[in-house]
Amino acid sequence: MFCILRYNEQQRNVSYVPDRFEASDVVLRPDGLIIYVVFDNTILIGAFCTPLATQTMNCTDKLLYWSNNTFNKAKSEFEGITYNSLQDTYFIVQETIPSTDTPGVYNSKIFEIQIAKDHSFPSIRLIQSCKVNWTFDSSSKGFEGLQFMTHHKMGKSYLLALCEANKCTVQTAHNHSINVVGHGKLIVLEKHEAIHNGESTVSFQEKQFLFPILLDPCLWVSVGIVNLPSDLEFVDYSAVSTYSQNSLIYIAVTSQENSQVWIGTIEEIDQSPYFRITPSNRSSVYNIPQIIGNGNTCETQYCNIEGVAWVNENQLVLVSDQEKATQGVVCSFKDESIHYFLIPNVKESMATYPSYCSSLLLFLTLYTIFYFPSH
Repeated sequence: MFCILRYNEQQRNVSYVPDRFEASDVVLRPDGLIIYVVFDNTILIGAFCTPLATQTMNCTDKLLYWSNNTFNKAKSEFEGITYNSLQDTYFIVQETIPSTDTPGVYNSKIFEIQIAKDHSFPSIRLIQSCKVNWTFDSSSKGFEGLQFMTHHKMGKSYLLALCEANKCTVQTAHNHSINVVGHGKLIVLEKHEAIHNGESTVSFQEKQFLFPILLDPCLWVSVGIVNLPSDLEFVDYSAVSTYSQNSLIYIAVTSQENSQVWIGTIEEIDQSPYFRITPSNRSSVYNIPQIIGNGNTCETQYCNIEGVAWVNENQLVLVSDQEKATQGVVCSFKDESIHYFLIPNVKESMATYPSYCSSLLLFLTLYTIFYFPSH
């Protein structure tokens, strides 16, 4: 099934359409009709119709633009998006930005945005953009995923920011030894508002995007670290998403390098880091379907998984980045795409995939093809 992105005819005089779409994360709109995809090479956001939307309404896949047209040609470095259920807004995280204080040090930045439900033009309104007080030693190994969390007992909300590298350091990102894997981390972030000389945040909030040296209207402060299971031996971590069902909160974490998804559970606790991973009979590492290569060995075909979101308790939607120049041709068949997967139980997995190469059932893949209207 092919997916075509279109832009509104009213946008012709201001439109900018990238020549590639390096998908980095995905989130499902609460009504289940639209999925939003962010890209690390463009600030534009993709709005894609879900299978439910195509069955119940006249739905068209689109690129969404920002109210400040200066933004629309910017490279975003966006790596995560999550829905804020309290305010009906979305948070997006930039992987890294250069520190304004220390050369060679990097921070991240978080944007809060509002998306017009009717996708009118422009569709995206910036509410606030604020720096994170967590530092990285590389521009390419920062935060790779983001999840909004409500702590019901404390009446507070937090963001869980997923580090790409084990131990959250670039040194471990290039070391695949057994001593380095198994150190995945979620940084728990809390927003602290700031007031600068009584100036309204609205008057300069959009300048934050182009001029990060300016004072931010708020700061995201790390208040704890949630350690992923030590036996989760991922080389890297590319996305995170949670799903609440009754009293349980399921969590999914993907790895691009391993081409796998880990599913577990997470719960609230009364003290820092305010959340912890808990044992569950559903906790498991799932292979994203592989192919059988030469010598009956398993070969990765989903080489660039960068985003994950829950559709329901048994279904995930994943997005993939552009293939790397160093990867084989098989990786190009699944890059820059949207994929739906069913999570099987053990019996289903064995019946459908006698080979150990796969343990996630492929439901549907939507390849993104971009359509340029004639002028």
